[in-house]
Amino acid sequence: MQFEFQYAIIKIVARIEENILKVKQGIRNFELPIQEIQFLYAGKMPPGDFLELIVVTRNASGKEKKFRFYSNEGEPGFSALVDELVRQKPASDLRSLAREEALAKLKVADTAKIAFWAVPALVIAIMFALAFPFLIHGLDRGNATISVEEFVTGTKTDTRNLTITGMALDQGLQDTTTRKGKKTVRLYFPLIGADWKEGDEVHMVVETGDLSDEQLAEVLSRKEFTGVLRNVLWEGLSGKNQEFFVKEYNMNLSKEVQLLELDNKGMDLILFSIIMGTTIVIMFGVMFYLRRKMG
Repeated sequence: MQFEFQYAIIKIVARIEENILKVKQGIRNFELPIQEIQFLYAGKMPPGDFLELIVVTRNASGKEKKFRFYSNEGEPGFSALVDELVRQKPASDLRSLAREEALAKLKVADTAKIAFWAVPALVIAIMFALAFPFLIHGLDRGNATISVEEFVTGTKTDTRNLTITGMALDQGLQDTTTRKGKKTVRLYFPLIGADWKEGDEVHMVVETGDLSDEQLAEVLSRKEFTGVLRNVLWEGLSGKNQEFFVKEYNMNLSKEVQLLELDNKGMDLILFSIIMGTTIVIMFGVMFYLRRKMG
């Protein structure tokens, strides 16, 4: 006997074979002996878009196990499964109880209430982690001047707002990305010291926006490069771009190559505020909507 239903985009397949309920929910598999079912409850999961089936089993030694299965509303396979379990274990049916009473008897947590707070908190935490480098750079009001040679030898500064003295190689990379029809061009080229020679390690790469030929020539002729050292959390030269320099130019990139974004306009704190402000407004809007729907 087989039952199939959907939970969001996940297909769930349940079978009853030799008095054992076997359920494949996503990548997880469960087996429940029918005779060990003590209680079951099925009903709408607030705010009402999904259904849940909670089953509590108890084996001969008294050990309890609790299982939860979910379904989109209106799935005939889910209803048929519940009806069959109730037919085989009628005394276990708690559907006549209010949801709060049933959960209390089953001694299980209300995952809808947990998710109501946990999901927005998790989303905000993830967005904060992604935006955290912008906060660090936005609060950094220092400035320091250092040579490439000093940087290579490990000279530390109290700021990531740096003016680096050195020379730029014309062995560059143009990285073009297109999102929603909008094209973004970023240019990358290595920064070296006066004593650097072919085959030496490259410890720094500079990044800038799209430039005309005249602007590029001006940048490449500079002796000083002012920008922000991008090395907080996920920042830095991407693995794809590192691979390009190695394969295209046979460049000896340092394993800890650093990225200096040139001519930064000090937008980091604004970006952080926009990202976090938008995230918080959206999450509180979702919570308000769900709270009203849940009553």
